[in-house]
Amino acid sequence: GEVGFYIDEYDQGGNWISGKWLGGFTNKNVIDKAYAFTPTLESVKSIALQVYMTASSRGHVFIDNIEFFSR
Repeated sequence: GEVGFYIDEYDQGGNWISGKWLGGFTNKNVIDKAYAFTPTLESVKSIALQVYMTASSRGHVFIDNIEFFSR
């Protein structure tokens, strides 16, 4: 199975605008992952991160730290 990351984008009113898949990985022990994210539209005012495991995945995922940096 896979563990992956997906960003939801929202406008100023909190309405969903779009989503973007950032990537995923399989069968890793300890990893340090970084993704570059650029909003799809200027109207994107907030984002939410989804972390998912595919239905066929087995095991556990522990997330230590998530940070967003503006550039």
